[in-house]
Amino acid sequence: MTNKSNYIYYLGKPGSNSYLMASKLFGQTQILSGEESFEHIFDHVIQNKNSYGILPIENSTTGSIYEIYD
Repeated sequence: MTNKSNYIYYLGKPGSNSYLMASKLFGQTQILSGEESFEHIFDHVIQNKNSYGILPIENSTTGSIYEIYD
């Protein structure tokens, strides 16, 4: 199994707002991994306490993302 202690999980693909924030916060010192759902990000971080997840709390179209608060 691959050591994922240096992984930063974000929502979407390279170029997404979550990717841009992950890049800004962690730069090239960590491995950035785009995920397709909030649940995938949560699952990865729960499985590996040394990883991080970048999650949006609101967006300009729908406002607050209550799923994240829950």
